[in-house]
Amino acid sequence: MKRKKQIQIVDEVDDVDGMDEGDFDDFDSGQMPMPPHDPYLSERFNRVMGRYFERNTPRNIEEANRVMQSRFAGRKVDDLVVEARKGDWGDADEAQEIMFDAMASDSQDGLMQGVDKALALDPNNADALLFTSMRHAQDRDDAIRRIRAAITQVEAAFGPEFMEENKGHFWGNVFTRPYMRLRLGLFEILNEEERWDEAIAEAEAMLELNPNDNQGVRDHLLIDYLTVGNAKAARALMKRYPEGHMAVHAWANVFEKHLSNNKEGARKALAAALRCNPHVPKYMFGMKRLPSEFSGYYSPGTESEAVYCMGTLMPLLLAHEKIILWMAETLAKRGTNLH
Repeated sequence: MKRKKQIQIVDEVDDVDGMDEGDFDDFDSGQMPMPPHDPYLSERFNRVMGRYFERNTPRNIEEANRVMQSRFAGRKVDDLVVEARKGDWGDADEAQEIMFDAMASDSQDGLMQGVDKALALDPNNADALLFTSMRHAQDRDDAIRRIRAAITQVEAAFGPEFMEENKGHFWGNVFTRPYMRLRLGLFEILNEEERWDEAIAEAEAMLELNPNDNQGVRDHLLIDYLTVGNAKAARALMKRYPEGHMAVHAWANVFEKHLSNNKEGARKALAAALRCNPHVPKYMFGMKRLPSEFSGYYSPGTESEAVYCMGTLMPLLLAHEKIILWMAETLAKRGTNLH
């Protein structure tokens, strides 16, 4: 239990080189965060601080805050890493630093060189295991097998006690983030391969570990539920994460009501979805082409959100064409102008 408490103290830090923690990890706000110059800056900072507090456990939160202000506030992460290397800095810590550099590399060669160096120091480095699994895989099925084996390997390194004690706090515990990225890699490839049942099981397991869902798997899980026709599970997920103000949930709600044979509810949900983001139908009904690339950042109610929404909804649209036709007919009868 001590590790978990220490990391919660670490995550209370507000300022890292002048940037707020929320700038990096908040996927729940209405405005999606803009990418920082170093996407792992906050994680690196919190890892260094977490290691310090493991060796110097504060007596109370007041003492922890004093140490954070005197020792860490306003300091550059690179300087803190240099200082940490002089103390109790293990091979696993150095391997993760190598991976942060590698994952920020502009070249594939730089990335894979970092992967090899990291694994030489720490064979259980989850970030490196993800990339090496993809590099050596013969095909997608082999990649899935390799990533699953890597997950089992990292879990064994954590140990069953750590897994159980930190359940519900993964990602919040900064040292679990590479492992959660490994799990996300598996979830993404399962979705790409349309192995819906396996993808659903993976996402459910991730939400059990990290109910806050900092990685944003819930949108894709919602679509997976609806794609296979599990309206009940989709309804429960939307109740658990009430985000009807976001386009994905608003438009998915139309499908959920229709699949539940709630036609009046579906009509109301369609009107609400149109108010939430009126740009979605232009792409859904082929009036406008989707851009070839999506930046990954959007604002609610805008065309950028509509593009994200369509990319997320795509498996659902392909699986339930009759519902799309019903939406088009309903909007046409209402005389809704979609231009």
